[in-house]
Amino acid sequence: IPFLEPDEEGGVITYFNLDQSSLDAAVQLNRSVHEATVARLGALVTNSEEYIAAEQEAERLYNTPGQGPTEAAAYILRMQEKFVIPEEFRNKMMYVFQYSAEFTKQDLANIWQNVAPTSDFSGKELRYSTVDSTQGISGVSQDVQYVSNFLNELSPTEVPMDFKKDKIRWIVIKAKQRAEFDLNIVKRNSLRGVDLGLTVDDSRGTFNATPELENSKYSFNWPYDFFSIVELVKLEGKVDIFDGVAPIIDESGEDQ
Repeated sequence: IPFLEPDEEGGVITYFNLDQSSLDAAVQLNRSVHEATVARLGALVTNSEEYIAAEQEAERLYNTPGQGPTEAAAYILRMQEKFVIPEEFRNKMMYVFQYSAEFTKQDLANIWQNVAPTSDFSGKELRYSTVDSTQGISGVSQDVQYVSNFLNELSPTEVPMDFKKDKIRWIVIKAKQRAEFDLNIVKRNSLRGVDLGLTVDDSRGTFNATPELENSKYSFNWPYDFFSIVELVKLEGKVDIFDGVAPIIDESGEDQ
């Protein structure tokens, strides 16, 4: 999360707010893409090859940032919903690098015994981002996304990020994926009948929502509060500055 370093010690730092026009366009873009995805999936047979392929493509687009101001802002809004990011950073310019892992039963047994997981997709190997598009999610970089965007008139921020004149610094945080707010919902979803699409009898057991959490803004984040797949991260940043050079925009509005 970039910010301007104050001129005086103890001064207030300034963040780069997303401008309102980019925010409005981003909300509309996310809504239209979501509606199109729902309509497309609704026309296919659930769990068919076409349905699974469409679902995977929708997930790929959801997790891919763009370089244009609207696409960049739309990605930030999606990540604010996907991850638990402090409210003070909401609608601020940020760069989100996503990490994920898949654990086997043996991995979970290892973790329970305080032993590192060993399966291929568990995060046992170091990962790094890359600008090589041939790597992809199945390559060396795994699921780490390299993010870049133009910082001139195509930037979605109210004030341009001028690395030549301003003292721009960075706040780096580790945010966890947003999950269930209420443990009772976790318990309810763990019932076998929920997977089978059966109706849950609320008169039995303690699977109702917790009343104390109905009007609460903060709670737990089940289950991600209790483990982490990312412990150590090293980030390196680079900014290329070109005087008098602007990106070329083709007829479709895409950057070249």
